[in-house]
Amino acid sequence: MAGARSLIVSLSILVAGGCDGTIGAGEGIEASGVNQSSVVAAEPGWTLVDQFEQTGAMAAKFNPVDGAIYFGGRTSSSLRRGLWRVEIGGAPQRIGGSFQVGGVVVDPCTGDVFVGDDFPGITYRSVGGRTAPARWVAGYHRGDDDPVGMAIAPMDHTSGVVAPGEIVVVDRGSNGPDEVWAFSSVTPEGERAIHPDNGTLVDGVDVAISRTAVYVADQGRNRIYRVLPDRTLEPIAMPPLRPSSIAVDPRTQELLVVDLNTGSIVRVDPDTGDGTTIFTGLSVNTDNFGGLDVTETEDGLRLVITERGTPVNGTITVFEFKANQAPVAVCQNTVVELDAVECAAFAAIDGGSFDPDGDDITVEVSDEGPYPPGDTEVTLTVTDSQGLSTSCTAVVTVESNSTGWFADNAVSDPEVHGGNSDHAMIVWGFFGGGTTIFDFEDVVFEAQDDDSSARMTGLMRVREDGCDGVHDGELWTLDVYLDPALDTTRPKLELKNPDVNQPPSVTDEWRFFGLADGSRIYRADGLAFADLHQRPADLRFGFQVGFTANGKNTNFGMSGWLFYDHTEEDGTMRSGKGDFNVDLEPICE
Repeated sequence: MAGARSLIVSLSILVAGGCDGTIGAGEGIEASGVNQSSVVAAEPGWTLVDQFEQTGAMAAKFNPVDGAIYFGGRTSSSLRRGLWRVEIGGAPQRIGGSFQVGGVVVDPCTGDVFVGDDFPGITYRSVGGRTAPARWVAGYHRGDDDPVGMAIAPMDHTSGVVAPGEIVVVDRGSNGPDEVWAFSSVTPEGERAIHPDNGTLVDGVDVAISRTAVYVADQGRNRIYRVLPDRTLEPIAMPPLRPSSIAVDPRTQELLVVDLNTGSIVRVDPDTGDGTTIFTGLSVNTDNFGGLDVTETEDGLRLVITERGTPVNGTITVFEFKANQAPVAVCQNTVVELDAVECAAFAAIDGGSFDPDGDDITVEVSDEGPYPPGDTEVTLTVTDSQGLSTSCTAVVTVESNSTGWFADNAVSDPEVHGGNSDHAMIVWGFFGGGTTIFDFEDVVFEAQDDDSSARMTGLMRVREDGCDGVHDGELWTLDVYLDPALDTTRPKLELKNPDVNQPPSVTDEWRFFGLADGSRIYRADGLAFADLHQRPADLRFGFQVGFTANGKNTNFGMSGWLFYDHTEEDGTMRSGKGDFNVDLEPICE
C-alpha cells in the first residue's frame, strides 16, 4: 500500500562515470516526510525524503534518467511479482512479469532496467523502464541458476575485471554452482563467468562496483570479497558483519553494508576495514539482497533502502544526504568614532554570517580591538559545528574628532617610505655642522575645531647636534603657531607609490596650516633660540595633518617644512631649513 505523499522534491542527478540525467521541477519522487519503519540515520546529514510499502518489494533502485524508483516483487502472490515502477506522484505500477525477482539494476546512461528471475535464472530488460521485461540473458550455468544481486560498472571503472557499462550478477547457487557473471548492457546474451565456482562462495547475495573494484557479498561466510582479474576472490578487511546488501558510496568509494545481525547499515573502508554505523533499525531477513542503492546528486547522495523483514516486508525508504556546506562569512566595513573617555574604539564587522545548512556557527575575528585611529584590516572567520570554516576581511576605520594630540617621532615604514628616518624635528647646519635631530619628549599638538589655528608646544631634546656632540642631550622648548593655509595649498606627497599610499581619498581629508609668526624653539635656559618661518613662503605646501600626512608612514600625523634663524648664546646667528615629521595620538579624557 502506497504511503501518503505531499511535497515534491526536485534535484539534479550526477551519475558516476560520466552519464548525466536532470530531474526538473515537479519531476522528483514525492516526499511523505513520514517514517513508517524504524530506520534511523546515525550519520549526520541524512534526511528522509520518501517512503512507501508494498508487500514483497525487492531490490529497489533509483533511475536517474526518469527520476523514478524501480523494484521487483518477490512474494507468494503472483499479483505482486515482476518489475514495478513508482509513478511520479502516484502509486506503484507493475511494468510486467510474474516472476520472483532476485535482483534489479538500472543503466544510468540509458534508463534501461534489468531484472533477474531468481528461480529459472533468466535476466530481463525493460527499455527505459517503460516496456514489459523482455529476455536478455537466457541463463548462466544452464543449471539451477539463482541470479540475485546485480550492479553496473561505472563509465570510469578500471578494475580490469569488467568493462565500463558491463553488468555483474552473482548466482546464489542454491542447488548449483556459486558464481559471479558479467554481461553487456548493450548486447543480449554473451554472458561470461568472472568467478567460476571454486568453493570460495557459500551464499553470494549481492554485488557492488566502485571505480576500481568489483565486490561480492557472501552471506554464508559473513565476508565481502574483491573479484580479481584472474577470476579468484580476495576477502577484504571488514568489521564482524553478516552482509545482506552492499552498495558503493560514489563520493568516497566506501562500501555501505546491510548487516543482518544488527539490522544496521555500516560504512566500511574496503582498504582498512574500518566500519562506522550510519543507519539503524532496519527490518531485514536472509533474502534482503539488493536492498541498497546509492546515487550521487548535485549536492550529495540519494539512498534507497529496501526492507524485507518482520513485521516489515516490503518497505522502500528514500533518504538524501546533503554534503555539509561551508558557512558563509559576511563582512562589512565599519566606521566608528574614537571614544575620548575610554581612549578606545570597538567595532563589529560581522554583516550577517550564516550557515546554509542551519548548523550552529562560531564567529571569530583576528583583532577584537580596541582599534587605533585610522584603518585596521580585520579578518572574520566563521566555523560551523562540523568544522568547516570560511573567512572574509573588512576594514575598521576609527575617526577621531579630537582637537588635541600627543606628538612624537615619525618612524619610516620601509613598506611605504624609501628612507630610514626616526625623528620629530630635523634641521641642517643648526649648530654650524651637519644634521641636527630633535626627539619630542612631551609635546602636544592642538587645533581649533574650525581649523582657524593650531599650536604645538612642549619639550624636545637634541639627539645628534651634527657637529661635535657638545649639544647632544640639550633640552629645548617648542612653541609653534599655525594659521590656516591658502586655498592653493596642496598635499605634499612623500611616500612611495602615492597613488596607492596617499590617494586623493586620503589626502582630501587632510587639514592644512601655515607656520605663523611668533613660532620659536628655545633652549631650556633661554640663552639660545631660533625663530621658525614657513617654507615655502608662498604656502604651495604647508603643514599637513591627517593619515599618511607625516610623510614617513601611514599613521595619523603631521609634517611641514620650515626656515629657521638661530641665535646662539654668544650671539652667533645661523639660518637654514628643516622639517617636522610627527605621529599624532589623540589625547583622551
